[in-house]
Amino acid sequence: MKMSGRRAGKVLVVALLAVGLGWTLVQPSPDDRQSIEDLVMRAQHAFEQRSASEIMSCVATDYQDGSGLTRDEVYRIVQRLTRGSQEISVTITSQDIQTRGASAVGRFKVQTHTREGAEVVDWPMDLEVQFVKQRQGAFHFWRRSWVVKSVNGHGLEHVFDDV
Repeated sequence: MKMSGRRAGKVLVVALLAVGLGWTLVQPSPDDRQSIEDLVMRAQHAFEQRSASEIMSCVATDYQDGSGLTRDEVYRIVQRLTRGSQEISVTITSQDIQTRGASAVGRFKVQTHTREGAEVVDWPMDLEVQFVKQRQGAFHFWRRSWVVKSVNGHGLEHVFDDV
């Protein structure tokens, strides 16, 4: 049985898509702990570069922390911080990450340093961060990425009362 040129082209496209999808699915995913460490480093770098969009790409769509802050409120705080500060540095002095399936808990000792004009603020924090795996992006529909679900111990709810 001989295939027409159009049909052979369609079969070839389907076969290539199936091989590509199969290859992607069998690729080993990075170690969860390493993925979370990479996320933390990406967030740290985003703060230091004052990139609100990159910071928010690390935050879960359903973020809510123990102080009641939601993703929208975190976004407003991040906007204010990144726009108002000439300098932000973040130092993580210790970290402990425990993974459990599609969720994880990280405990971090963090020192932030911000400069807004002549005002300098040093802020030590003991953070407990909840991480979850969340589907992200149209082209990542079969993969999940780690994001921050909540952060406790930041004290931001007392600093930005008007958020």
